Amino acid sequence: MALLLLASVLRIPNLFNTFLLAEAQSVAIYPIYIGMIAVWAISISRRIMQQNILRYLLATAGCMIFWVIARTLKYKIFFYNVEMERILWYCFYIPMLLIPLLGFFTALCMGNDENRQPDRKHLLLFIPAALLIAGILTNDMHQWAFTLLPDIGHYAGKYTHNFLYFIAAGWMMLFAALTILIIGRKSRIPGRTKRIWLPFVILGIGVVYTALYIIDQSPTGVRFVEMTAMLCFLIASIWESCIQTGMIPSNTRYDVLFHYSELSVQILNKAGQVCYAAAQAKPVDVQSLELLQTKGSQPDENTKLHAVPIRGGTVIWREDISQITKLNRRLSDNRQRLSESNYLMKKEIETKSETLRVKEQSRLYELISQKTKPQLMQIEKCLEAIKSADEAGCRRLLCEINVFAAYIKRRGNLILMAEENKVVSAGELRLCLVESLENLKLCGIKGGVSLSDEADIPAAFAALCYDLFEEAVERNLSALTGIFAALTKKENELCFTVQAKYKAAPVAWETWEAEGVSSMGCRITSNSEMDGLLTVTLSLPEGGGAI
Repeated sequence: MALLLLASVLRIPNLFNTFLLAEAQSVAIYPIYIGMIAVWAISISRRIMQQNILRYLLATAGCMIFWVIARTLKYKIFFYNVEMERILWYCFYIPMLLIPLLGFFTALCMGNDENRQPDRKHLLLFIPAALLIAGILTNDMHQWAFTLLPDIGHYAGKYTHNFLYFIAAGWMMLFAALTILIIGRKSRIPGRTKRIWLPFVILGIGVVYTALYIIDQSPTGVRFVEMTAMLCFLIASIWESCIQTGMIPSNTRYDVLFHYSELSVQILNKAGQVCYAAAQAKPVDVQSLELLQTKGSQPDENTKLHAVPIRGGTVIWREDISQITKLNRRLSDNRQRLSESNYLMKKEIETKSETLRVKEQSRLYELISQKTKPQLMQIEKCLEAIKSADEAGCRRLLCEINVFAAYIKRRGNLILMAEENKVVSAGELRLCLVESLENLKLCGIKGGVSLSDEADIPAAFAALCYDLFEEAVERNLSALTGIFAALTKKENELCFTVQAKYKAAPVAWETWEAEGVSSMGCRITSNSEMDGLLTVTLSLPEGGGAI
């Protein structure tokens, strides 16, 4: 980026007063452009392990260098020669047609095994690309791409686009779009809904730049940065972002990997010299290396050597199997005795497992029943009241039963999750609140919730937050008109805030005692206003389990 801005500054006319400096200013721009692309090409040739991707990226870099050279020759060398200038203009379309196709091939190879060869039928796409390039390069003969007016010798004065140009433009847009779609499909992080957005951010910058370049004609605006150089920079940036985010594997940072590795592993070159070694790795002498390569991978009964050939050498790690050897001996001695008692032990384990499973289920059912006992009693009261209520009253009571039932269902789910994990996703708490709010809508009560699904919170704190929300709902359900819940992080504590609006004013909030509030070190603050707005905040400081 710094070099791109430097080259853009050097494009400012009359930057230097002396003739030599002015000429040096003009000449220095294009070596900067070519040097940027060349250094990136050298960098990826050392980092990219997958040969197919490397081949296409290097071809892309070569096309960009050709593009810059052709533009340099057109505007700096042959600007006085109309015929050569026109031919170099046609040459622009060689990289412009090949770069989207090479990007499409690169995207197809992403996420595949490095030894997997690309489908050969895709290479047939080079045939129409070559025909389009040949058609544009021979435009002087047929003028299918550009109709040069008023004559071929003064094309720069006036020309119009013909059908071959629109085919070429469609080709470029088609494969650019296919490349974006494939990268988008492969940008999803496995096992999560999250995506890698960096390549699309750079793509968005390119779209905005192109649109502004067309709109803004002033040299001091967007056109301050030359379009060819900017597009080459953005193309390289998109692929570099794929490398930096791990979408394209790179062969870097082995020193850090080996430093933190707990394995006794090392990489040797073809001469047997150590290139990288973990801290606890022991040197492998020449005799052990020959034994590993010829006679086997176990020089003695307590040590096992593993080796995998890699490009330029071998990766070797040593495994201590002394404990395994001792266990094998003991197992051999006890095999007969264990075979006789195996059936009885198996049955005993099955019986104990079944007993524990039944006890655990009973304990969980009892715990859920105890936590939701007040709501169960409320449902019984509503069912009893329905018998003597009119149609409107029945509807209101059924809506309230839905509110209590939603809490019972979701609270039981939180109890079961807390048994398995100490920490849960904030998305689980969000699901609880959303379901309760959906049922509150049936009662004519508006509501909302604000929290990030990606945050992690203690399971016990999630249960307290949901209990607090339900307490605010049930405190005066008949007078409740709206409720809002939010989970935020302020400095070193998690804060769960509930705002409830009641018809009557004000609503008092007595001390709320819930199991786990004091033991987790939580703090509760409340504020009741005259217009019936009640605000209650449950805070979990760091040290009480806050993430």
